[in-house]
Amino acid sequence: MVLAAAPAPAQQPAARAAAQAPEWNPQPSQGDLILPLPCGQGIVFRRIPVPVADGPLADRRVILGDEESDAAYAEFIREGYVAGPFGSGAEAHFWLGKYELTRGQAAALLDGCEAVEALPAPQRRLPRTGLSWLDANRVADAATRHLLGTARQSLPVQNGARAYVRLPTEAEWEYAARGASSVTDEEFRASLPPMDRPTTAFAQLRRTGQRAALAGVGMLRPDRLGLHDMLGNAEEVVADPFRLTRGGRVGGRVGGMVGRGGDANVAPDRIRTSMRIERPLYDADGAPAAFPFLGLRLALGLSAIVGNGSIAAIRRAWESEASPQDGAPAATDARQLLQQLERSAVAPGERRAVASIRGALEAERAGRVEANERAVRAAIGAGAYLIRNLRNEQRGVAANEQRVAQTVQLGARAGQAETDALPTYRQILQDYTEARNRTFAVISTLVLQQLDLPQSLLTEQLGVWRSENSQPGFELVRRFAGLFVAEVAAARPGRSINRTEALRRLLSNLNEPR
Repeated sequence: MVLAAAPAPAQQPAARAAAQAPEWNPQPSQGDLILPLPCGQGIVFRRIPVPVADGPLADRRVILGDEESDAAYAEFIREGYVAGPFGSGAEAHFWLGKYELTRGQAAALLDGCEAVEALPAPQRRLPRTGLSWLDANRVADAATRHLLGTARQSLPVQNGARAYVRLPTEAEWEYAARGASSVTDEEFRASLPPMDRPTTAFAQLRRTGQRAALAGVGMLRPDRLGLHDMLGNAEEVVADPFRLTRGGRVGGRVGGMVGRGGDANVAPDRIRTSMRIERPLYDADGAPAAFPFLGLRLALGLSAIVGNGSIAAIRRAWESEASPQDGAPAATDARQLLQQLERSAVAPGERRAVASIRGALEAERAGRVEANERAVRAAIGAGAYLIRNLRNEQRGVAANEQRVAQTVQLGARAGQAETDALPTYRQILQDYTEARNRTFAVISTLVLQQLDLPQSLLTEQLGVWRSENSQPGFELVRRFAGLFVAEVAAARPGRSINRTEALRRLLSNLNEPR
């Protein structure tokens, strides 16, 4: 007698996709940057947006860490800076590995195709762990050599320079893990990135009654940037050495290597984006240290200075940031005074003291530029939402004007001077009218406050703000942000606002979807 086979259990969407896709890209998605590796392997990168002002010195200040962490010596909040070497301005970005490096990819790069074939297919999908920091850099070097040697055209290019493969920095890793510019500031500062399901739907973590085990990459859900396994599964080594945190900054003492993101041994209620741990670079015998749950994720890098043209652009940007601000006369510019002191200082101690002051001054100027940019983006965002409120209040005015008119007509037909409902409707109309007028007054004040700043700065930061708020459903708010910047331009010639014309512009197309 022939027995019928039992029906196979229904596969989850991720599992079905993984069964049909390459083992090194189990969940293909739009926006994947796919680069070929030896032995039929490949590696996938995702675009991480870093919207900034336009210019070679532009970067983005981010607050990393977690002030509530019980490991404050390692995870307390601190400043970090990230920049996107690819693109520019609002379109600046860097590329980060979509998945943790797999055993199949590592074997193809370090050991050859026979080693790849010797691995059973399920094992090829597992993250490659047990590599030292030196081995991790060997992987990046092997990937770069292969790509530059056989697939140069597949690598991104910026200003004539071609990308190479490297480990991500700590700031890049945590910026991406928190959601980069795809999340709000509040979401960015949270202990975990936004998740619409339990943490274990996104991260391979310790489960009750089960031994911790590594899972194949990409088996769980991606985050908002399309990255998989940023938390849990294999801990990930980064390019920077470990440093303690001290008083809201990175400490000066340099230690071993850094493991980020936790691993499959971490309980779901303990995982957090700020998690970082020091691992020694060498074991007690002097051999490079490796750990069974420590893996890696690769990034694409680019030289910061490419040719004389790049040096000239950087020099111009530096001189522009260091130039006198707010029309200060040359004689009173602190930078020029310090230059005179430097020329007149003879003793080594004097020259060191002046150089120290100059360094502090340049840092203060750079901080002021960055603060101006953040303030402008905040004003643009506030202006956009105020315009949205203004339009909603105008809809209320129009609807209640119509209601009052209809009520008056009904009363007249019934021979009544005024119906019982009319005073209520008139009060509602008055409330909406006063709210609209108050909102317009606030918008006008906000517009006038921007007139002391160059219009080019507002236009530039508008692009950055729109890139930060590029999520679906924000289309109208992004348009309102443009309306706010346009109102600043309209008010600039006479440094005043024409109420009638401004309201006409801001309240046009009220019937469009909200």
